[in-house]
Amino acid sequence: MNGNSKVQIFETLIQIILGITVLFLPFFFLTTQTDIFVIPKQLLLISLSLLGFILYGIKMIFDKKLTFRHTPLDLPIYLFILFILLSALFSTDRFESLIYALPFLFVGIFYFVFINNVKKYQELYFFILIFIFSSVALSIFQVLTFFKIYPLPFISSHVPTFSPTGSLMDSGIFILTGLLITLSLAIKYLRQKDFIQTGIFGLVSVVNLIACVYTIYTIVTKQQYFTLPFLPSFQIAFSELSADTGRVLQGFLLGSGYGTFSVDFTRFKPVYFNNYENLWYLTFNNSFSFILELITTTGILGFLTFLFLIIKTLFNPKSKLSNPFFLSGIGLLILSLILPFSYFVLTLLILVFAFLSSFEGFKKPKETEFSLLAIRKFFQEDLSRVKTSLFVPISFLVLIVIFTAASLYYVGIYTLSDYYFKTAINAANNNNGNLAYQMEIKAINTFPYRDIYYTIFSQTNMQLANSLATLEQNQTKDQIQQTQNTIINLIQQAINTSRTATSLSPLKVTNWQNLASVYKSIIGIGKNADTFAIASVKQAIILDPNNPQEYITLGGIYYQLGDYTDAIIAFQNAINLKTDYANAYYNLGHAYEQKNDLSDALAEFQNVKILVANDPTNLNKINQEIKALQDQMNNTGTNNKSKVKTTQATPAPVAQPLTLPSQTPVSSTSSK
Repeated sequence: MNGNSKVQIFETLIQIILGITVLFLPFFFLTTQTDIFVIPKQLLLISLSLLGFILYGIKMIFDKKLTFRHTPLDLPIYLFILFILLSALFSTDRFESLIYALPFLFVGIFYFVFINNVKKYQELYFFILIFIFSSVALSIFQVLTFFKIYPLPFISSHVPTFSPTGSLMDSGIFILTGLLITLSLAIKYLRQKDFIQTGIFGLVSVVNLIACVYTIYTIVTKQQYFTLPFLPSFQIAFSELSADTGRVLQGFLLGSGYGTFSVDFTRFKPVYFNNYENLWYLTFNNSFSFILELITTTGILGFLTFLFLIIKTLFNPKSKLSNPFFLSGIGLLILSLILPFSYFVLTLLILVFAFLSSFEGFKKPKETEFSLLAIRKFFQEDLSRVKTSLFVPISFLVLIVIFTAASLYYVGIYTLSDYYFKTAINAANNNNGNLAYQMEIKAINTFPYRDIYYTIFSQTNMQLANSLATLEQNQTKDQIQQTQNTIINLIQQAINTSRTATSLSPLKVTNWQNLASVYKSIIGIGKNADTFAIASVKQAIILDPNNPQEYITLGGIYYQLGDYTDAIIAFQNAINLKTDYANAYYNLGHAYEQKNDLSDALAEFQNVKILVANDPTNLNKINQEIKALQDQMNNTGTNNKSKVKTTQATPAPVAQPLTLPSQTPVSSTSSK
């Protein structure tokens, strides 16, 4: 077998691996991971892309030279992925951002391997058929699910909103992409008067169209799908570009770091966001659209490279409808302006542009060769006595192997730690605290870079401490002492791991909320716990300044400590941020009541009554409390006809039940 035959064998193997990736990517999921859709898809793409990369390196050895093929969209694609990675590398929340961004490095490797191995239309046609088959299979799956025919044996999949892609929105985008490809092919063959091919692709287009309609209908009628409105998304994006304290230039150029939009949302959301009745209490991980999220998280450089991709696609005179992937590429670019993109959809975009760009490369093939012969030829040396050298391709393969080994190591420990963490979650759900504790320790020791591990582990420690405290009454003196030592160790471990979470992701407000809750739960038994709890909540307020719920938490701690003056200030701040927040008025009323300011307390309860007018349960509760307060005022001789403060808020149901913080310190035996 000569060298050319071996090269062809490796090219075929690589194309089979790439084909398997395209075929199974929409359907691959595993229940062993915390995110049963995204992480498995990342594992599939990473492992098969690296395998294809290694085979490409081996192929170059048999080819006795290293060649790179050029296509029109290579530069914008590579730059786009590069700035995603750089934004993560320079992010304040570096570890979290890298976890989100690094998988796109392997999407870039997939693109590279695809471009350099699919050099003929017949080969590309093979991938066209695979992609169409995947879109049709997914279409049939979604239509069957719509009619309550569930192809998978898993109980969790037996709901109309289930999709193996991860969401109905992702499925709809994938099916729409397949529809645009088949429609382009049907038009192409119709122009060529090939009516058999036209009929086949036309029929497939109809199947995909029906699935698209059913998917959109299911999203609208059976799934609550909340998106961040455009205006706050726009303001958050440009606040990150111009107002990121301490890193204005870095924020302008590279944003906050890919995958960290939730941090930007809490830091920069405008006050008027609290006027969105069904959204104000939510935290959004995605912007209104992918393009706005890209501006926020990757800065002006990420945005410009994506704009470069759009321009290269739209204004390439050789593309247009002659390229069967042109319509699908344009469709995805348009969707990026109006929809948020998940990992799957962004991977789909790069995959489609690999197809599109490869097709464009057929028209005017370009390759760059790297070998000792090529280098010497470049310097115009005499090549008559120079033998072909394998130094360059072998060196390239060695680099690939080293990169693959390092990648698989870190991917492996991340995946294993995530498996331990999922096992811990399952154990906690089954009330097996000891197993959850052990699995969380394994997760942290295996991959100590995820703040969520430490946050959940701190909560587990507090729950175990509370459980042990309830056993003390039935124990001997020696057993009580041992149990108390264990409780103290668990509480200290909860504090330490909560602090570690804030160190790993210092801008994530949930980490400071968790730290505050740990300190709050030991007020009265832990030295300076009250001071640390207040400091943690204040840091959460700095990171989420326009969230009235943060002030409710702060006021609750002051109330618990008997500091009713500061509690009143905190509850009033919550009201200033959201004037129809019934819970804030309710807590403010009780703070006034504790200060024996019954007239002001009654005024706040009257405000609550207005705001819960459409909620019979809470209305009955506040009416009872108003009556009790009025009786108290009558008994003490207080003038209950004092001027009552009012609010201009219109009646609206509260977003959560009316609550009041405890007045007594919470001991370790209290549930969190």
